[in-house]
Amino acid sequence: MKLNEIIRIIREVAVVCVVCVVGYRVINSDFNINLGTLSATDIVALLLALFAVGLSVAFYFKSSDSSNKFYDNMHKFTQDTSVVLGTIQSGFGEQLKNIEQKSQDLKESVDRYYTSNGADVSEEIAREKAATEKQVSDSEQELGKIIETLFEKSKLDDSEKQILKSKLEEKELELKTFQSELNFISNEEWADLNTGVNHHLTSLVKRKLKEDDIDKLRPMEIFLSILFSAKSKEFLKDMHKLGYLENSSPKSVKDITASGEKLFMSILNRVLPDN
Repeated sequence: MKLNEIIRIIREVAVVCVVCVVGYRVINSDFNINLGTLSATDIVALLLALFAVGLSVAFYFKSSDSSNKFYDNMHKFTQDTSVVLGTIQSGFGEQLKNIEQKSQDLKESVDRYYTSNGADVSEEIAREKAATEKQVSDSEQELGKIIETLFEKSKLDDSEKQILKSKLEEKELELKTFQSELNFISNEEWADLNTGVNHHLTSLVKRKLKEDDIDKLRPMEIFLSILFSAKSKEFLKDMHKLGYLENSSPKSVKDITASGEKLFMSILNRVLPDN
């Protein structure tokens, strides 16, 4: 039994006891009312007093009833809001967490682009990017469905719906933030690919310049020798994709484009002072 119920029972028992005591005293009292001695003013005053007492009692019970309804409505509103927010959290918390994890994995994949020989890292990036885009799309669709379902089934008034709508808009804004991050990664993917190729080619050039017979070769022959010794087929594919090679399996100097020659010479000029 709750504390308010115990207090209510004690209060009702006390009221009954007081009424019984007063009734007993009235019944056993010896008093007479002589209406003949009352004037019209006394009668009016007595009626007004009784009316005031009745009105006070009516106001008391009405205010108690209104107060109880108010607290009941507040409790129901708080409970309904908690349930709705819990539904939103369970429905989107995991989705947003997965999107963030996918974005982080995509960045790490770009960073480790050429760390493993022969690994088809670009396909892995494409798969993770597609998965992230699908995750964003699914989250947006689920957001729309949950919003529509909640507003159809909810019995909240307009002000309460407005509060709930603002919270849902915050979640939608958070989802758009992840969408913007995904777009940023997509726009930076090409630049990251070029940076990865540049860094990997620089390391290959440094390694090649340490060989003894390097002085007997021309610059483009050195470049072709580096391409022949490259263990990563993905590296050659990316060189071709970026326009540095005519194809992904170079056989001669003719397969090196003008932009590829320019890239190699810039790297060579940058590396030679260190050697």
